[in-house]
Amino acid sequence: MKNTHRLNPMPNTQSRLSRTIPGLRRWTVSILAGAVLLHMVGLVLGLSALLYTHLQYKERGKTMVSIQLAGDVIAASLGAGLRTHSLIQTDIGWIVLEGPMSLRKDEPLTREERENHSRLLCDRQNRCVRLAEQSWWALL
Repeated sequence: MKNTHRLNPMPNTQSRLSRTIPGLRRWTVSILAGAVLLHMVGLVLGLSALLYTHLQYKERGKTMVSIQLAGDVIAASLGAGLRTHSLIQTDIGWIVLEGPMSLRKDEPLTREERENHSRLLCDRQNRCVRLAEQSWWALL
C-alpha cells in the first residue's frame, strides 16, 4: 500500500475539493441572494422616497401665495414650434403661456403664484396655465 501512496502523493485532494466546493457554492449563492435582496430593498425605499417627495411637492403647489389681476383679454394667439405656447394680450400687457388656453374677449384674468413658486394665469372658471418664464416681466 505504501507503494501506491507514493504514486499518488496527494490522495485526499480530490475528496477535499469536492467537499469544499458545495460549501463555497452555498456561500456564493447566499452572498449573491443577499446582495440582490439588499439592492431590491434600496430600490423600493428610494422609489418610495421619490414618490413621497413628488406628492408633497404636488400638494404644496396647490396652496396660493399671491393673486394679482392680469387684466382683461384683448386678443389671444397660439404659437407653434417645438412647444405649443399662447400669446395673450391684456389691457395691462402681453403674456406668454407654456400651453394653449381658451379665452373670451374682455374676460378678466388673474396671475397666481403658488407655494412651489409656479406662476399661473387663470381665468374666471379657475382654469390655469403655467406662465412662460420670458413673460414674467410683463406682469410686474
